[in-house]
Amino acid sequence: MFCLSAAFAGFAQSDQGPAGGGAVVAMGGAGCVALACDRRTSSALMGGQPLVGTSARRVLRVHSRLLLGLSGLDGDVRTFAEDMAASLRILRLEATEAQGSPAISAPALSRLVSTKLYAERSRSPLYVEPIIAGLVSKPRPRAKVSPAADRDSPSNVSNGEYNVSEPAAKVKEPEASSGSALAPFLCSQDSLGAPMVTHDFVASGTCSASLIGLCEALWRPDLPPDELWQLAARCLLGAMERDCLSGAGAVVHLITADGVTSYELPCPSD
Repeated sequence: MFCLSAAFAGFAQSDQGPAGGGAVVAMGGAGCVALACDRRTSSALMGGQPLVGTSARRVLRVHSRLLLGLSGLDGDVRTFAEDMAASLRILRLEATEAQGSPAISAPALSRLVSTKLYAERSRSPLYVEPIIAGLVSKPRPRAKVSPAADRDSPSNVSNGEYNVSEPAAKVKEPEASSGSALAPFLCSQDSLGAPMVTHDFVASGTCSASLIGLCEALWRPDLPPDELWQLAARCLLGAMERDCLSGAGAVVHLITADGVTSYELPCPSD
């Protein structure tokens, strides 16, 4: 009895996040984002080694250009995913009533996830490592004032800066094409909601070190969609071969301007 109590006490004080197994990786390309994850469900009470199932749900589809990937304890992953789904439904209803945009942006989702995770610190932290992957509109270039003889006139100068809002005929703004108007947004967070935003690649889970190493060696900027999802699959499968707590199937979600496309990956279940 003493040994069993000591074992559970040590388990409660240890980092329970990796005990649940799982792996998630996301990387950005030219107007596209790929998010790949495994399907293994482990038992955290036995150190994460016994295989419980092969149908883990680690991805929450927010809308056609935004996904939320989760790794960690299976129970905390499900709890946080359901909480986020409920919050997003409430936000969607409020936006509809206010006649606003019902689709939450990737930076806004990142702040919402960070706030929810940090709010749990005083009770019991949720042992999840979220990854936000989506597409956002590229920032429009700053307006340029065309050379004019009267641009230094008092009507065009305000507080030492040029007032480019008038006259309108002197403002030139380059228009971006529809194919290049979207940029990848990637954000990884820890269990307390500390964010790390980038545009190249992020990873979480038990084999995150192997995933980061493979991504650093193989990832290249501005990859087209077909090459991007295949590279994400290659990195995930390669990292899972060196980790006994992930695997049992994998799936890659490719986000483009047209929506989300999923690819099932066959892999060993041992």
